[in-house]
Amino acid sequence: DEYLFRPVPLLYRTWLYNRFYRQKIIPPDSNDYGMMALALGHRAIDAPVTAGRWSPMVCYAPMVMAITFVGDRFLGLLSVIAFAITACATLTMNNPDMY
Repeated sequence: DEYLFRPVPLLYRTWLYNRFYRQKIIPPDSNDYGMMALALGHRAIDAPVTAGRWSPMVCYAPMVMAITFVGDRFLGLLSVIAFAITACATLTMNNPDMY
């Protein structure tokens, strides 16, 4: 029965489902729950842990601010470059294909 066993996606699966919905990715031979089946078919962390659910940018942003107050231009430039590289990597890798 489709109303008795309706799947509910967990945290990462909701992220995958929302990504598929925004990009309008619908499997060609699917029924009403095609995107849900696609999201449930991906590998994801379903355990209630915080493993890998935050970005290093959370630590790097305050670090760059603190280093720029030190007054060393070379160290400040290196930290801004490292911040930019990490930001690019974070934005590039934050999609279901790279997950």
